[in-house]
Amino acid sequence: MQLSEHKVQCKEPKRKFRIFNIFSCFCRPKNVSDTDDDMIKPLPSSFQTKSSKFVGLHNLGNTCFMNSALQCLIHTTILTSYFTSGAYKNKLNKINPLGTKGRLADAYAEMLISMQGTTENAIAPWKLKKTIAQFAPQFLGHSQHDSQELLLFLISGIHEDLNQVYKKPNYENDVKEGSDQDMAQESWNRHVSHNQSIIVELMHGQYKSTLHCPNCKKFSYAFDPFSCLSLPIPQNTQKKIQTVFIPFNASTEIITNFTFITDSQTKIKDLVVKCLEYLKKGNGEVAVMNNQNGCPYQMQGETLLEEIRSVSILMFERPNGCKNFVLLNVYKENSYSLECYSRLVCLDIDDTYESLHNKVFDFFKPFFPKLSPEDNAYTLIAQGSYKLTYDPNRQNSCYFCKEKRCKGCDIPMIGRLVKCFYANESFFIINAIFLKSSKKTIEFTNLKKMTQAKLPQETTQRKSPTIYDCLNTFSLPETLHKNNLWYCPTCKTHVQATKKLELYKVPPILVIHFKRFKCYGTLREKLTIPIEFPIKDLDLSEHVINEEKPPLYDLYAVSNHFGALAGGHYTATVLDENSGKWYTCNDSEILETRDISEVASYVLFYKSRNLSNLIIKYS
Repeated sequence: MQLSEHKVQCKEPKRKFRIFNIFSCFCRPKNVSDTDDDMIKPLPSSFQTKSSKFVGLHNLGNTCFMNSALQCLIHTTILTSYFTSGAYKNKLNKINPLGTKGRLADAYAEMLISMQGTTENAIAPWKLKKTIAQFAPQFLGHSQHDSQELLLFLISGIHEDLNQVYKKPNYENDVKEGSDQDMAQESWNRHVSHNQSIIVELMHGQYKSTLHCPNCKKFSYAFDPFSCLSLPIPQNTQKKIQTVFIPFNASTEIITNFTFITDSQTKIKDLVVKCLEYLKKGNGEVAVMNNQNGCPYQMQGETLLEEIRSVSILMFERPNGCKNFVLLNVYKENSYSLECYSRLVCLDIDDTYESLHNKVFDFFKPFFPKLSPEDNAYTLIAQGSYKLTYDPNRQNSCYFCKEKRCKGCDIPMIGRLVKCFYANESFFIINAIFLKSSKKTIEFTNLKKMTQAKLPQETTQRKSPTIYDCLNTFSLPETLHKNNLWYCPTCKTHVQATKKLELYKVPPILVIHFKRFKCYGTLREKLTIPIEFPIKDLDLSEHVINEEKPPLYDLYAVSNHFGALAGGHYTATVLDENSGKWYTCNDSEILETRDISEVASYVLFYKSRNLSNLIIKYS
């Protein structure tokens, strides 16, 4: 078995450039008319299924995500046969308020029949796209989207159009706690009393959810259905991060640069403790800064390293009791590069602009080679040695001139500091700019002195995770986020409980989604970690807690995402069951391939080897 990354380039360049918030693709339709008639053609009377012919899907304008999901679903042969034979028509539920009155199922069936009857190499699924957008407005237009998101809508929408439950019973009480077998069976009975369709029989499984209260130690159990199993990707738990410790007293202490290789679950406050212990500063205080979009921002002690995208942070030593401060940047005239690391200047509640200037002068004083006893902040600024300006980059507008594009107003020499200098959990940046024409300037080399420290030693890098590693990670207990607390019926309050998920029942068609797109607050990134998975003999016996041994699974389709969030492209890799060959479906282009990408694999489709009964039932 050869599993390696194969690069697929979009053959249909996009009509004009766009930037999308989450996903972006550079592709457009090619020689495709914007009519439904181009997709649905009359079938000849002597129609026969062309199982050996692969038909592509034209890109209708950033619809590679849809084409990828559709090709995987199309190659779910038992479902495709159910639609192309017309058997689905007897199961249409046009009065289901959760469905589309049969329109989605009909549009999907028409697309399948058109693909089987066409003599072209590809069709344009306009009607299906318009039907999807009609009932899911997020897919309206030509923005790029997530193939898994579309797949979930298709599976759910088709199920509701075929749902044979017309009157759903109400259950006033929760499932009574008992053995796993009893609770799982009762939960499943309730699920199928509301949901009965070929989708449920083929694609619905069940997992066990366990909640544990940290206070009263109560356990709560639930058994819930799923149609797509989303698996987290285990990452290298070691993270390398540069930490620069900047002492408050610059004249007697030098900067220390630490290299940490530590667990990604380490908190910022833990790094602070290690730095202070190494420097023998005991219970000192620091302000921890990170850089975001060119501007520093203060970090909280509870922040995890995995939430930090940059690889370096700054720790500014704060004297005890220093609640408010400004950061001092040092530049040479007409230069945009810092001459040294920023320094922290503490503010007192009764500080004035005069005292602020004096504090900056006291900081620079040891670095001036020649100063007369009469020299002070006033004289040096008056002589043109340097000037002190306000840096407006962190604010929407300047606090002095009120301009949004202020280039930096001079800090006044007299008057009380404006109240904003004392804003809670905020700080200002001021710039000391040394003028080229000045005869009195500082020795910048002394400001740049630094020592190195490395804690702890490098660790060996992990090998690529397997799908079984992802399943193990899926079942690891995790503490609920503070914004998603659980109400404990015993404690009568919301608590930060521990949650654990376990597979209990797996469906005949198992759809597995890798969580490659990760969010850290407002930041998003794609995990391009290669994941190993078997093409044949996927064995879940060690991951399903039901006593009944699960069947073996074989892979038959993969939805791939190549590239990054800012410019990616979706394809599908599918199996021809007749020849046993694999093909890459790149929109309208179908090519034989021997590779299945471990890096780009996003959604996997596995089928059980025990499908014979269902094939007979739906044939």
